[in-house]
Amino acid sequence: MDSTAKKTASTEDRAIDSYRAANTAKKFFEQYHNGVEIKDLELKGGVWFITVGVGFLFEKIKIVEIDAYTGRIIQYR
Repeated sequence: MDSTAKKTASTEDRAIDSYRAANTAKKFFEQYHNGVEIKDLELKGGVWFITVGVGFLFEKIKIVEIDAYTGRIIQYR
């Protein structure tokens, strides 16, 4: 298998795309905050790093990490 095929296979194995990752993060924070706004999404090494603004004016910034293969929340801060 050449490097192109390996890259394609690993991309297909990833179960969570950016839309699902953002939706997961939004639903998670909506449990605890009235206002939730997705600010940024970044995929690094099989983990989605999602920056979220929460609160009335989205003034509090939170970061959630979601496994790109399982969709599980790894941690948030």
